[in-house]
Amino acid sequence: MKISDLTIVTVVAWLLVLNVSLMDTQTKLSELEENQTLVQAELVQLQDKLDSSISSIAELESQLSSLGLVVNSTLVEQRQELQALQTEFGSLETQLTSYFDWFEQNSDLGPIESEQLHTIEDCVLANIRLPCVWFRNEKVFDIDYLDDISLGKQDFIQNVSFTIDRSGGDCEDLATLFMAEANYLMDKYDRPFEAWKASTAGQYEVIGSWYMEDAELVEIAGDQVYMVCYSQGPSGHCINAICEQDIMIEAGLDERLANCTLIEPQEYAEVIWTAGNSIGNDFSRAPFYGWIIAMSSDNLCMREETGWVCFDKLQQDLQAKLDELKTFK
Repeated sequence: MKISDLTIVTVVAWLLVLNVSLMDTQTKLSELEENQTLVQAELVQLQDKLDSSISSIAELESQLSSLGLVVNSTLVEQRQELQALQTEFGSLETQLTSYFDWFEQNSDLGPIESEQLHTIEDCVLANIRLPCVWFRNEKVFDIDYLDDISLGKQDFIQNVSFTIDRSGGDCEDLATLFMAEANYLMDKYDRPFEAWKASTAGQYEVIGSWYMEDAELVEIAGDQVYMVCYSQGPSGHCINAICEQDIMIEAGLDERLANCTLIEPQEYAEVIWTAGNSIGNDFSRAPFYGWIIAMSSDNLCMREETGWVCFDKLQQDLQAKLDELKTFK
């Protein structure tokens, strides 16, 4: 059978088209191979990154585990420190409470024998004669200055009853006794205090036929009685202060104290300072220098370089700190 020219032409044309299609397919296969190579390269890079990430995660987990141990150990240590602080602050608060209880008990005569009370009550006439109170202490009960060394002890504050039984004490013991007596008489009779100061104007009647020459009466304003101790050379000395207002507040305590009347109980309640002015010959401070401690029936304040610090405020701060520490578990 004879193939026509048209058929040949058709076959040739189809072969040409097929060849072109094959070439196009070959090109696409080459491109796919190149893309596959690129994708494989990217997969290798991603695998490397994944391996690196897994390694980093493992390292982080190890670090977190170690950190957890450190944190737990630190928390245990902090809890132990907090417990120690709670114990320390609690102990200090107990000591402060014990101190306040002691001073409150010894700021007034209270249960002292009635003979002592009746004796000093004779000193109350129109005024409460403080010189008479000390005269009774010295002449009737033989109370005099005695240092603590005679007891074989370091410096300490005696109970009022012990001072009376011992017939003496050092300056803080005598000032504490005098404060207790003055508070007792003021609470019972509510009359002005009077004392004396040196003067050439005449004499001062202590009680009955007992007089002080070259002295005159000083009527004291105020019914708040304190013991005040201050530095005096290498040691210190304690006297009494009578004030018109409560002075035991940290802010402005110096100014309030300067407006009080200061008396020396061991000199028959001699006035040595009044309303910011020195009266006594050997009392030229303004009004004090160095350290000062002021004590009342329920508080103690001490002047430091940074200012006054009062125990009642310290006790409040300690209680707040204890409450704060109790919130930590």
